[in-house]
Amino acid sequence: MEDRAEDRRRAAKQDFLFRPLRDCSLQERFDFREIRPDEADQAAMIEQICFEPDEACTEVMMRDRVQAAPELFLVAVDREKGSIAGFLNGIATD
Repeated sequence: MEDRAEDRRRAAKQDFLFRPLRDCSLQERFDFREIRPDEADQAAMIEQICFEPDEACTEVMMRDRVQAAPELFLVAVDREKGSIAGFLNGIATD
């Protein structure tokens, strides 16, 4: 199971690194919006690519975050692929 997750991470990283932006603006290439509950797994995969294993949140942790406060996420959805290319996750403070 861990080997499959590592293979997915490697493939996603390769896709991200070698996919050019081409000659278009960010607004043409990406749709920017709040995250949807069914996208938590995509955000978790991005998190696992960008952070060390002991720092990245798990899929369960990401689902909990998205359920608790979707308004604190901004996702960039690749219009061609229909998948999340990146995201920002803020925090709420008093």
